[in-house]
Amino acid sequence: MKSLKEIWNSELPSNSFEKLDTLIIEECDKFENVFPCDMEVMFLSLCNLRVTNCKSMEAVFVLGFYPAAYILRCPALNDMSIEHCDRLEPFKREITVFSEE
Repeated sequence: MKSLKEIWNSELPSNSFEKLDTLIIEECDKFENVFPCDMEVMFLSLCNLRVTNCKSMEAVFVLGFYPAAYILRCPALNDMSIEHCDRLEPFKREITVFSEE
């Protein structure tokens, strides 16, 4: 899966992953983030998150320009492991630039 860039489809209902308890992402060289800022998702059962050997991984959680626009709920998350992701910032703010033409 070295060419995989993303795993989420923004058209899915927000409760699509509420029973997911473990998420492991390994050796996805083109993967840039785990949770993009355009998601409103509840991972009610997610207790383990592991990201390993993802060369392009820049962030686990991408925060939007407006903090209130980003909602991610992981109340059961108790184990998060990130290894060998050299470009990673755990939380990254997405900057939106508006230009006048």
